[in-house]
Amino acid sequence: IADRYADDLTLIDSLQTRRDITAISLDQEQQILWVASRNLVTQYNNSGNRLKQLRQRSRVRDIAVDTETGELWVSTRKRLQRYNRSGSETLSVRIQGLLHLAPTREGAVWAVNRRELLLVDRAGNITLQTRPFDGQYYDRIDKLIADTPDASSLSGAVDTAWVATRNTIRRVDTNGTLLQQLQIERRPIGAHPDCVIEDVALFRQDVEDDEEPPVITLTSPLDNSVTDSATIDVVGSCLLYTSPSPRDLSTSR
Repeated sequence: IADRYADDLTLIDSLQTRRDITAISLDQEQQILWVASRNLVTQYNNSGNRLKQLRQRSRVRDIAVDTETGELWVSTRKRLQRYNRSGSETLSVRIQGLLHLAPTREGAVWAVNRRELLLVDRAGNITLQTRPFDGQYYDRIDKLIADTPDASSLSGAVDTAWVATRNTIRRVDTNGTLLQQLQIERRPIGAHPDCVIEDVALFRQDVEDDEEPPVITLTSPLDNSVTDSATIDVVGSCLLYTSPSPRDLSTSR
């Protein structure tokens, strides 16, 4: 089931499929929703009507719409493919094991397998292949987000990618250079035993050089607790902090 909600969390639409949904991606300009389920990628319009289906040879791992062109990137067990809005294939290259996709502003796509971050250009060439967490005890990449700033509003803006393991998030540029690091720090007393990164999202806030970077605190409620207010008892917490520049990557706060 794929649900769509309004800003006030009112349910607007609900799509049901007979297969398990593995990924969804939205073409915001055309209000077209792509849904991946097993070896099928289905296109729906804003009214929830099915427009077309793209059948793949193996299970679909991830899909992602390029917001600039409206084209759809699809990763399966052995291939990376791209389709236009009409559902015609415009690219198919053999790259195995891609788990997550994130298009860039330049028509390329970031992709990750278990431990590697790749940048694949529009022609299907791999222009970057690096292990951002090489040497760490846990180096599997669990999450990927493309940071694609608006070139018209940011001078010298470049595409970068955020990748996450269980307790570390790193930002890498198109040359593979480490730019920033965010760390989940387990507190020695009362720390939650399952303090790991489950998901990541990107928000933007400008910080001057002489300002402290924003700090986000993640807290966990008492197991089986019930409350009818916004205040709950906390038995453990995780602190997420960010280094604002490469020179601070080794600094502990």
